[in-house]
Amino acid sequence: MCSSADVSAANLTGLVGVASAIAETPEGMALLGQLAQGNKTVFAPNDEAFAAVPEEVSSNTTLLTQILSYHILNNSYTPEGVQVSPMHTIARTLLTGGEYMLPGNRSAPVVLTRNASDAEMFEIVTDSNITAMGPTAAANLQVYVIDEVLSLPPDLGTLAGQLFPSLAGVIQSSGLLESLQSAEGLTIFAPNDAAIAAIASELPNLNETSVQTILANHVINGTTAYSDRITSENYTSAAGAMFEFMSNDTGTYVMSGNSTAMIVQTDIIYNRGVIHVSLSA
Repeated sequence: MCSSADVSAANLTGLVGVASAIAETPEGMALLGQLAQGNKTVFAPNDEAFAAVPEEVSSNTTLLTQILSYHILNNSYTPEGVQVSPMHTIARTLLTGGEYMLPGNRSAPVVLTRNASDAEMFEIVTDSNITAMGPTAAANLQVYVIDEVLSLPPDLGTLAGQLFPSLAGVIQSSGLLESLQSAEGLTIFAPNDAAIAAIASELPNLNETSVQTILANHVINGTTAYSDRITSENYTSAAGAMFEFMSNDTGTYVMSGNSTAMIVQTDIIYNRGVIHVSLSA
C-alpha cells in the first residue's frame, strides 16, 4: 500500500481523490473490487491531467466510474509486449455495458503501439497519442502514469461529424444514422473526405435506397474487426458483398467486388464499434 507521501510524490493525488469519490457508490465499489482480481494494467492520469477535467465531469460519480474503468486494462501489458507501429495492440478495458455494448458482451478497447522495436515506452493511440510512462509494479497491477485523462469512446454520429464530415453528411441524408448508431458491433470502412469528394457529383443522381446499399457495402454488421484480425478472417458486408484483404510493402488494402481501397488509418474506436479509413469510396 502506498503512503500519502508516495502518492503525492508520484503526482497522483487527483487519481486517489477520484477513487475515493466513486468508492461511495455501488458501481464504484464494484469497479475497485475488480482491481484485485487477476492481472491488471492501470493508466494513471497525473494531477495536472485531472485538474483539466471540467467540473461537470469531476462532480459526476457515474461518469467518473466509467472514465476510470476505461483506464484499467483487463490484463498485464509491458512495452515489449506491444506491437510496433504501424501495427496495433488491441487492449480490453473494464468499460462495458450501457452505451458501450459490443458483441459477446466484450468491453471497450484502447489501442496501443510502439514507435520502434527497441522503444522502452508505448503510446495510447488517440488524436495526439499519449505516452505511457512506466510501468511501476504494485501487487497485481502494472501502473503507467499519463498526462491526459482518456476520453470515453464517442458515439458514431459525434465521431463522424468530427473526423469525416463529408461521410457524416451522406449517412445523415441516407436515413441510416440512427440504425447505425444503435447497432451493437460494427466495423466500418470509411472513405475519407477526398474519396467522398471524388464521387460527390454522382450522389445527387442516386436515390436513397442506392445510397443505403453503397453504405452497407462499407459495413460489417455484428462484428468488431480490429486491425489485428481483418487480414486473417473472412467477412461479408451488411449488403452481402464479400470482403477480401491484402497486405504488402505499400500498405493494407480492402477489396469488395471490383473495388479496391487502401486502408490509410486503422482502429478508430467508437462506443459500439471500430472504423478503418480508406482512400476510395
